[in-house]
Amino acid sequence: MSKTTAIMQPIRGDVLARREDWIAERDSILAVAGEVREVADDKDLDRAGSIYTEARRHAKALETERLKVTQPLDAVKKQIMADEKAMRAALESEAARLKAMCDAYATRKAQEAEDARMAQAEAEAEADRVASVFGAAATVGMGGVAVATMAKPTANRMVERWAFAVRDPAAVPREFLSVDESKIRAWTAGQVKLGIVPRLPGVEFVKSVSVEAK
Repeated sequence: MSKTTAIMQPIRGDVLARREDWIAERDSILAVAGEVREVADDKDLDRAGSIYTEARRHAKALETERLKVTQPLDAVKKQIMADEKAMRAALESEAARLKAMCDAYATRKAQEAEDARMAQAEAEAEADRVASVFGAAATVGMGGVAVATMAKPTANRMVERWAFAVRDPAAVPREFLSVDESKIRAWTAGQVKLGIVPRLPGVEFVKSVSVEAK
């Protein structure tokens, strides 16, 4: 594994001072923002927009300072994870190969057991049919079918899983369907761009207007 060293910035007096200055300015912005209770005219809009812009700018400043500390750590973490992945790759590949063989064997044995059970059921049904027509004596000598059973090794647990593939979406019951909201959003944006009020069956459209402060 390659050697990696995390570069930690010591907490200095100027760092603490900048923290206190940021908190003080934050509290000042919050105090001014708290005075805005409604936007009733253009003057109120300009004031609220100005405070909004200042709040976003001040929050961004804190994020910038945080990135100065965390980005070097992120790079170290990325390298460590890459080293870990490379070291365990051969083990995971071999483990996946072994598991695939075990799963294939278990699936095959389960299918053999199911086939045998179905054959047994069919033989019993045929015997019942013959008995109903010719009497019970006619079934003497009709052989049964040996039913295969799943092996139960002590060290392994057999877990049954089912996979599925949709072959005919139109035939799938409605309760299993979901609306693709991303497509509706894209379609709505296209309609609005063309100057068309969006309308779709089963969908309610609500327009709102947001302000982008300068």
